[in-house]
Amino acid sequence: LGDYQKKLITRNTEVKFRKKIINIDLIPNLSYIWSRVEERQRKAILSARKKGIKIEKVVGNEADFLEFHRQYINTMEDVGATEFWYFPKSYFSNCFKCLGRKKVIILKAIDNDKVIASAIHLYSKNNLYYHFSCSIREERKKNAMPLLLFESILWAKSIGIKNFHMGGGTTEGEDDLFTFKRSFGGQEISSYFYCRKFNNEIYDKLSEERIISNLQEEVKVDKNYFPLYRA
Repeated sequence: LGDYQKKLITRNTEVKFRKKIINIDLIPNLSYIWSRVEERQRKAILSARKKGIKIEKVVGNEADFLEFHRQYINTMEDVGATEFWYFPKSYFSNCFKCLGRKKVIILKAIDNDKVIASAIHLYSKNNLYYHFSCSIREERKKNAMPLLLFESILWAKSIGIKNFHMGGGTTEGEDDLFTFKRSFGGQEISSYFYCRKFNNEIYDKLSEERIISNLQEEVKVDKNYFPLYRA
């Protein structure tokens, strides 16, 4: 939330810091954008190109979703992701069905006709959003993911997109994923969310019922979750 957005927030609303995220400004020329990428990632990108890895934009049919989902689940297992991140295949296909093919793009990194990494991005007129990615563990030394993300930058800039929103890490702190995203030269910005109660009396009543229910079932209550009555 920018300052101008915070001023629009009404009563019974609380603004909470979520985490730091990375945003790449795509308005400057490519030379400047390239210079902002850390040296280790520039070397990785050039190495992947020399190895003949190609980046392709695909339409997004059922075969693409099946392939992406299979690699995605394997990636989540590799990194020890929590249950929350194990999305069904239908989630990815529904992105296309609900948002349309002019709002969603799949990019694949291909080596000798084999897909070794993929990314799904959402986009609008001015913004590209890094949504999900996956890769084959045995192939990661080929540096396909750095090349895929830089090619995402080139593609977005070529159609006039002004920002590449890369998101943050898996935690509120600077974990490995956050460090990786930052290495592409983006700016750190703060991500916020706001919580609004439309009826304090009913909200408090429902929250109290949930707390009592959780205590009876010996379920741990996350008091920072909003709305509390769903925690």
